[in-house]
Amino acid sequence: MSVRTTLLALFALSMALNAQEPIFWSENDPRCSHQYDKGLLTKAITENHLTVSVSLLDKDGHFLLFVLVMNERTTSIDLLAENIAIWSAIERNKKILHPLPLSKVVPKCNFPALNCDSYAGGINAYIKWLNESALSSSTLAPHKGVTGVVFFPRENKKRNDVIVYLPIGGDTFEFQMSPQFQ
Repeated sequence: MSVRTTLLALFALSMALNAQEPIFWSENDPRCSHQYDKGLLTKAITENHLTVSVSLLDKDGHFLLFVLVMNERTTSIDLLAENIAIWSAIERNKKILHPLPLSKVVPKCNFPALNCDSYAGGINAYIKWLNESALSSSTLAPHKGVTGVVFFPRENKKRNDVIVYLPIGGDTFEFQMSPQFQ
């Protein structure tokens, strides 16, 4: 075996040993909780002085992922909204969905499935809500929290469970969610 091959193998092994396992939401895990609010399921995990809470809504051809992150650490953490992803729980190795930019979420009033009158204040109020509520990438100071919505495309009409993947502050949180629809 060449020196280069040996070094590459050692590097791969060190990466594998240093990789942290994701923290999965599980009903019987004391770090995990859930609650229903107006019919919407919210799941939460508290681990390593971080609390991550998510709800998933299927609305107007998009998945809306509501996220709350509380940093109870003594150091700041980075939250990169663009690294949040979802994929089918059934077809785990299939297509990963990444967040949509807001320009792709803004509905068109002539889109047949969307009733623009259903939003109080019309389409302009809806666009304002999108801009104000979108989760942005940020650095969370100690003992601070952030909430927001991340928008994803819904690729097909099936309402299968999805895995929500959130890398936050050096940890990775995963939730299996059934999209609630409105």
